[in-house]
Amino acid sequence: NHLEVPMGQEATAMITPDIGMSKPSRELAAHITRELAWEERIEGSIFDSGPGLLTHRVYRLESLSSLLNNLASFSVDFGILHAWVGAALRDPDLARAIGEVLREPVNEDDEEAQAETRDAIAAIIEHRVAQCAEVLSDDAGSDDVADGDVETS
Repeated sequence: NHLEVPMGQEATAMITPDIGMSKPSRELAAHITRELAWEERIEGSIFDSGPGLLTHRVYRLESLSSLLNNLASFSVDFGILHAWVGAALRDPDLARAIGEVLREPVNEDDEEAQAETRDAIAAIIEHRVAQCAEVLSDDAGSDDVADGDVETS
C-alpha cells in the first residue's frame, strides 16, 4: 500500500504516538538514528509531474520522518516499512507500534483512511526520533557533568 496525504496536512495520529514505546537505551537510540548502510536503506517513491515516480532511498530514520510529515508526494509501502524497522533498525517497540496501526486493513480506495494510516505512522516515527534525540542529548549532558567533576593539573 502506497499512501499519500494532501499537501499541507499535518500528522494527526489516530492513536497515541507513544503507544507503549519506552524510551530507547542509548545504544538503541544511537543505532536507530545512525546513517544506514546502503543495503539497510528503505526505498520510497516521490511523485514528480515530469518524470513520474522517482525512487528515493532513505538513509536515516529522521529523514523518513521528515519525508512522511512534509512531502505529500513521498510514499512508502508500510508493510515493508514495518518489516524494515524490525530487521534494519532492530527496534521492537517501534515495529510493534507501527504494526498496531497496520493491524486494521485499509481499503486502497479509501483516501481518508489511507491518510489517517500515514499520519499515524508518521507521528509514531516522529515521536521515536524525538525520544532518541532526548536520550542522546541527556547522555551527552551527563558526560559533560562527569567531565567537569575531574580536576586536571
